[in-house]
Amino acid sequence: MNLRAPTPETLNLPAAACTLEGYWEFFESYVGSERVRAAYTWPQVQVRRLQAQDQNVVTLKKENYDGFRIGLHDSRWVYLDAANQAGQVARLDLQEKSNGQTFRVDYTRAVFQEAEDGDDKVVRTYCDPGAYVFEFRNGCWHLTQELR
Repeated sequence: MNLRAPTPETLNLPAAACTLEGYWEFFESYVGSERVRAAYTWPQVQVRRLQAQDQNVVTLKKENYDGFRIGLHDSRWVYLDAANQAGQVARLDLQEKSNGQTFRVDYTRAVFQEAEDGDDKVVRTYCDPGAYVFEFRNGCWHLTQELR
């Protein structure tokens, strides 16, 4: 039995994922792999209000945190929700912000329209937005906060 912690290599992370500049490569891997999420979620995740980020609502142990809701379906960002019926997923409009040792991904459920250039355009957004904050700690990115 191998009791060693997973490494970027054993999790097949892209080479740049655990660099300050590789935050988006890391994020794509985090979304796409339950093993990466398990390895790179900080031991405590702070859940805060999006509109009052200085107020900590609750801190959850990694083992009890199940709030990550961004997924990929048919190469599109989607909102993961147990209430979704098979084949019915809400698409997400994502915005990312990087600030050195921290990056944040804001998401809002959205309705899209396919454009002639092949890029889908946001028609409208709905439901409350949310965000996830990742910090560069111990040589790689880790999910440390959820903003609701």
